[in-house]
Amino acid sequence: ANFNRAEGMNVMENILQSCPEVKGVFAHNDEMALGAVEAVLASGKDIKIVGFDATDDAVAAVKSGKMAATVAQKPELMGET
Repeated sequence: ANFNRAEGMNVMENILQSCPEVKGVFAHNDEMALGAVEAVLASGKDIKIVGFDATDDAVAAVKSGKMAATVAQKPELMGET
């Protein structure tokens, strides 16, 4: 979904139609995860969504129970390692 929220929603809508048995989603960034959240909420399904980057919007979505998790990176530590 090109790391884009709107495209993430569109892709998730397509996934829900073609694979209704999906139980979880891991997105490569929070914007795509948040788009998937919108699609899942509209569908009424209970699908766990995890994003990546710990953006403010994603952290808020986790706190409100809309997303299962977001992964916080530590670039300084990654560089040292």
